[in-house]
Amino acid sequence: MIVLALETSCDETAAAVMRDVRDNYVTVAGAARDYGVVVMGDPDSDPEGLQVDAAATAALRARLRNDPEFERRRVHPMPVYPAIAPPLSIE
Repeated sequence: MIVLALETSCDETAAAVMRDVRDNYVTVAGAARDYGVVVMGDPDSDPEGLQVDAAATAALRARLRNDPEFERRRVHPMPVYPAIAPPLSIE
């Protein structure tokens, strides 16, 4: 069986979000709020010195996954569709 799924904002890779912060597409605050990625550094004064705080990102994403308000405010770059078919149970 094939199940299709699209990435949600909380599943974006931290590196991709950090690049977007570096390139001024997303703010440091927006990275945390919309993607659950904690970016350390200043994109204006030292864009190449930005780093992702992996431990803080993991903790924030765990909290966001359990936050029903996150679904209402998150960014949807593409529509998110449910799986085409439920998983098969093989016994």
